[in-house]
Parts: sequence; C-alpha cells; structure tokens
Amino acid sequence: MDLLERVPTMNINRHSTVLSKADPLKHAFRDIFGSLPEGARGHVVAVIGELIGTIFFIFFAFAGGEAGAASTNKKEGAGASTGTDSKSPQLLLYIAVSAGFSLVVFASTFFRISGALFNPVVSLGMALIGAITWARCALLSVAQIVGTIAAAYMVEALFDGGLHVATELGGGISPAQGVVIEMLLTSQLVFTIFMLAAEKHTGTYLAPIGIGLSLFIGELVGVFWTGGSLNPARSLAPCIVNRSFTSYHWIYWVGPIAGTVLAVLLYKLVKALEYEAVNGEHHDPALPRINRKASSVIPLASIHTPDTASITLVSAKVSDIYTFHSLTAGAFAALPKSLGKSNVEWALLKKIDWIGVLLSPSSLGLMSYVMAIAGKNRDTWTYASPIVPASLSAILGAMFFF
Repeated sequence: MDLLERVPTMNINRHSTVLSKADPLKHAFRDIFGSLPEGARGHVVAVIGELIGTIFFIFFAFAGGEAGAASTNKKEGAGASTGTDSKSPQLLLYIAVSAGFSLVVFASTFFRISGALFNPVVSLGMALIGAITWARCALLSVAQIVGTIAAAYMVEALFDGGLHVATELGGGISPAQGVVIEMLLTSQLVFTIFMLAAEKHTGTYLAPIGIGLSLFIGELVGVFWTGGSLNPARSLAPCIVNRSFTSYHWIYWVGPIAGTVLAVLLYKLVKALEYEAVNGEHHDPALPRINRKASSVIPLASIHTPDTASITLVSAKVSDIYTFHSLTAGAFAALPKSLGKSNVEWALLKKIDWIGVLLSPSSLGLMSYVMAIAGKNRDTWTYASPIVPASLSAILGAMFFF
C-alpha cells in the first residue's frame, strides 16, 4: 500500500533563484561558523537559539501584561499607565493567556533549534535527568537570563507608563507560603516538559502546545498570589530594569529550584515504575516508536520518515485507519479504529459528535483528517500542525496592538 506523498505548498526552484546562487549571508555565516569544532558549533547554535527565543517569548509575555494593565486604567492615550492598584479577574486572565500563548508560539518555533527551554530551572532539570550536559545547561542558563533582561528593557523602552511586571506577593500571604506556591507551580511545568519533550513518543513535536497550557494554568493560579514567576530570570529582569529588589526576592529562586527538584524526583519515580510497559506503549503496533540518538538538545532533531516520525494517512478506501485522540497534555496518540466502511470520509463524519468535536481538544486531530482529505490527501500532520502556533501567534499579536 503506497503512502501518500505531500504536495509542495510553494513551487520554488531553489537551484535557479538569485539567493541560491549568491547568498552573501549564507557564505558569511559559513565562514564564521564553519571553522568551529562540531561540539562547539552545537553549543553556539543552542545558545543563539535560546537567546533569540527567550527574547521573543518574554517580550510578548511582558508586553501582554503591560497592554492588559494599561487598558484597565481610566487614563489612556499619551498618559497611559501600566501600573494598577489591584488585579481584576480579566487582567489575571489576560496575563496568563499572554504568557501561555507566547510560550506555545515560540516553543513551537525554536524547539528544533535549541530545545526552547527559555528558563534556567528547566535547563537545570534537563541536566539533572541527563537530557543535556552540564556545560550545555550553564551556557543555556546564561543565554536565558541575558535574553530575559534584554526583553524587559525592550518592553520598558517601547511602551509608556513604566515596567510593571515585577513579581510580588499578594493576598497577604507570607514568604513561606510563596515558596511553596512557586515550588508547586514550577514542578507541574517542569514535569510536563519532561513527559512531553524529554520523553520520546509520537506526539513529541506537539509538546509545545501542552507545555504552553501548563504555563497558562500555572499563571492562572500564581499571578495573584506570587506574581506567577516559575522562572528566576523572569523575576530578576524587572528588578534590574527598575533597580528595585523586594526583601523576599529569594523566594523566586528557592521556590522554582525546589519545584524542579520535585519534578525530577517524580520523573525518576515514573521511569523506575516503567510506565511505558504498564500502559502498553511497548507492545501497541499502532504507536510507532521513534528511535533517535541521544543528544544534548531537547527535543531531539526530528526524523521525518514515512513509517516512524510522521503519521501519514494511507489510501482513503481502507477498513483500518488511524483516528486521532487528544491527550490532556495536547499530544495525539494514534489508535486503530476499524470502521468497516468502504468510504472512510463518510463513515468518519457520521461518527462525529459535532458539539463535542468543536468543544474538545480532540477536534484538532479530526479536523486535521478532514483537511487532509480536502487537500487531496496530503501528509496530515505536516499539512495541519502549523495551524495552531500560527493562529495563536495572530491572536497574540492582536492582543497587544489592537
């Protein structure tokens, strides 16, 4: 049975374009980085990717908070202020959405370049579980801190009203309570990253969606009580820009680091219990495993082969196909479903509960299949997977500039 070939979306002859013949930037970068040893080149790529990705991620997260705060003040326009005496539920939601969506978009963009960790404690956690080397951890942490500080200065310079994104305790809680809250919020984020990005599975390339949602729920809980740091660099940058440190600033280091250690212990526990064997992943033929070499960059480089790395739809007239079911983390697992119909499209559409489809995360997988049929059976995931980060990116931009 032949696998369906993906039709190119753009008909470009790369061998006859002007840039392909004489690209000055390409030659300049080759001259600069070509002489580096292989290991050093990998570190350089990872550091540059983390630096740029962190700047983008933090810029839009901070800018979203500033825009939300400015819009809630009565005085707008030239004299708009981004400082607020209290945070309304709408503002809390706005801040959480800005951070979560920003992470989804830029983790989707940079995860194949540097791993899109964007957080020193995440880098620490990856080193503790052996996913990256300690040298890579140190380099990425420096890049993440520098990128976060640079993004904070950019937001402070571009938007009027000052930078008011500092993390502070609220609701009358004590520093001890703040440490525990930050620990728990960070642990769920880091554990989500471990299970979706560090663990190899067929939905690894969808990990940014689940990771972004993990940050989103963490911010929903944490913004009011602690400011929702989950990241020491995120708390450090506004303090440096505003030249003002709270007496309890230490909780934004101790809490996330403790949360990372907790996530590592939980990850080690589930690995020791061999969760893969318990849930049958080793023996289910409908879940192709991706065999990849160890790397110091997480997630590992994608291997796009027809039989393993991508779930490619086969002929439209077969009795057994892969239907797509969304897990709570946003990753999709392929499960065999015998329809017993000659016309797969009609049989699938008949089985759809349209209300449930439109309201549940499973709709992405089902709609991807329908879109693939409409697109003359293109490679489903290659065809449809950019929709989510692209859509969130458009929403994210609209939140700040309209």
